[in-house]
Amino acid sequence: MYMFRKISLRYVPEMILLKKEGEEDQVLYKLRPEEILIRWFNYHMRINGEKREIKNMGPDLSDAVAYGHVFSHISK
Repeated sequence: MYMFRKISLRYVPEMILLKKEGEEDQVLYKLRPEEILIRWFNYHMRINGEKREIKNMGPDLSDAVAYGHVFSHISK
């Protein structure tokens, strides 16, 4: 949990990109770390052209497809 403490708009203003359409900024402040990571994965997957969304950090990541999309996008 220590490393998640600084995951906030204050320390990482780019998190605003994870906001859903029509959502208030305050919603991001209330997300749990796992929810932020799921949004982060989905953001990178969407930018990379993937239609599928992950909903959890377990079974949805087990096939490593999401990791591939994220690595592909952040390595550009």
